[in-house]
Amino acid sequence: MPHATAARPTARSRSAAAAPGETTPGETAPQEGPTDQVSDFIIATAAAQALRAAPGVVDISPGVFALVATYGSGKRIAGIVVHHLTPDQIALEAHVVLSEAYCHEMLTAAATESGERERGTEGKGVLGDIADRLREAVYGGLRGTTSLPLARVDVYIDDLR
Repeated sequence: MPHATAARPTARSRSAAAAPGETTPGETAPQEGPTDQVSDFIIATAAAQALRAAPGVVDISPGVFALVATYGSGKRIAGIVVHHLTPDQIALEAHVVLSEAYCHEMLTAAATESGERERGTEGKGVLGDIADRLREAVYGGLRGTTSLPLARVDVYIDDLR
């Protein structure tokens, strides 16, 4: 996970001060970009809370083949990864465990409606519909958390219980 560091300003006399917008040797220029950024850990925590509250989600999965997580100061949020596509745009990877009963209910509801219209939306089927609902839950859960635009939410259904 990339970390931004800023150099601590050094004390110097007024005569050695640089003109506005210039830097002196040994000093770094301020980083440009959003000034109200929040940590990846806070973003991952908000996404995990939104997913846990979504219908059909039994738990957040730590990943199938390897641990996927976002790390903070001595803590981690398993199952949620924050990717920085550009300095001012993020994407999330969310791994979930769904209720098998909920999936069956959604399948039954889709089969009932299939006599009147095509099954699923845009040819995705039931799991695609559930993933879309989980994406919307994450977008809603992150509203007000960060000013960075969320490019996408990749939902991985790792298991059914």
